[in-house]
Amino acid sequence: LRAGDGEPRAGEGPGRLPWCRLGRPRKQELRPRKGLPYVESGRSTAPERPRIDAARAVAAAIAISGLDYHRLAGSRKDRETTLVREALVLVACDRYALQVKAVAEALAKRADIVSRWLRRAAVRRASSPKLRSLADRIDEYLQRSAVEEAQER
Repeated sequence: LRAGDGEPRAGEGPGRLPWCRLGRPRKQELRPRKGLPYVESGRSTAPERPRIDAARAVAAAIAISGLDYHRLAGSRKDRETTLVREALVLVACDRYALQVKAVAEALAKRADIVSRWLRRAAVRRASSPKLRSLADRIDEYLQRSAVEEAQER
């Protein structure tokens, strides 16, 4: 406490310090910037995605890529299979908020392996147009199938 004895403003009371507002009005009110989406209720402006399970995400990746389940879930490590796996977990976990564990169970894999795919995909998505394109196509397929299923009900 003695360290602050000789400092200016050491004896000032509350409200007199420059960083303490205590009843003073704000210098400027916070307002949403122009041109940005804003909803009065405070809800997110991100597109709402349908709720899916991991099996549906795997089925979408198979339908879009043309790979069969055994190749996707197997131990094969060629570029095409790796690309599809990474796009699958990127869409399922990042866009649809599925747990890595759920995707791992749908592919009969360990969660740490699927987590590794997700880490690699997160790094590669900025530099790989193929990965982004495939992930977008899987996402569109999932949304389209969810809409079709809702219309059938």
